[in-house]
Amino acid sequence: QKDAKSDELLSKGAKFYELPLQIWDDVHRVGLRSHYVSSYYAAPLLLSAASSEWRPLLCVTSAPAAVTYYYATAYGVAKAASVRLVRDL
Repeated sequence: QKDAKSDELLSKGAKFYELPLQIWDDVHRVGLRSHYVSSYYAAPLLLSAASSEWRPLLCVTSAPAAVTYYYATAYGVAKAASVRLVRDL
């Protein structure tokens, strides 16, 4: 029921301070942490398979929300953090 309430607030364009703090935690735990954990485990495997003929590539998807407001503040911050994560890897 809490998720339905959050979805309703988001669809109405609620401000970040009108949303439950759980939104922030959920978006970062599911999206950003997933990018980090998958990169953490993939990097050693990819690097060990590298050769002079084949260089590994680690790809992470993001969204326009990384650079402009879309949907909710927590969402945009998580997308921007994913972009930064890739730069720092």
